[in-house]
Amino acid sequence: MHLILARHGNTFASDDRVYWIGVREDLPLVASGVEQAERFAQALCSVRSRIHAVYSGSLRRTRDYAQPLLRTLNISLQIDPRLNELDYGLWAGLTTEEIRQRWGDALFDAWEHDRQWPQGCAWADSETEIRRQVSSFAQEILHKYPSDAIVVLITSHGRLRYFLDLLPNALHNLKNFKVATGNVCHFNYQNDQWYLVGWNRTPDQAIASAFSLG
Repeated sequence: MHLILARHGNTFASDDRVYWIGVREDLPLVASGVEQAERFAQALCSVRSRIHAVYSGSLRRTRDYAQPLLRTLNISLQIDPRLNELDYGLWAGLTTEEIRQRWGDALFDAWEHDRQWPQGCAWADSETEIRRQVSSFAQEILHKYPSDAIVVLITSHGRLRYFLDLLPNALHNLKNFKVATGNVCHFNYQNDQWYLVGWNRTPDQAIASAFSLG
């Protein structure tokens, strides 16, 4: 089975103040984000016969990102809150620079580079709960769809990082967790194990490299 995990497109224009948005901030895509969604759908056209389902979280930015692909496939979007963005607590609404100023570089960089859950910042849920949600979702997908299926998941950056827990040693082997808006990650399940095929690639790059031989 193949999982194509997409980070939704842009929610800020080039001249906007860019701040952290979590599950409580339900922003729409801006014009460039809609264009990214169209490119995402176009990239997946070559494998559309193998796509069995498209999932997203309940936030508008992920639902809107799915729309061009849904039109291409003529299927319905399946909403699952286990794909929603994290709740960034006191970080929400602040810029990266403002977060660094208030909590320090060490705490911020520990999350950005090592995925260490920040303490004292009022993030909701817990790392344990997020891991549990991602694991249960992945297990359900494996049991629901054929072994050669492609399943597309549209989510947000913080949540997407926790899909790495499906992979052995991924946190140690991957040097950069960052996934740009509109980019995708590709997981493959075979021999009772998940494997990372690609991380933070453009949709064109990911599909061409992974499915060029069929």
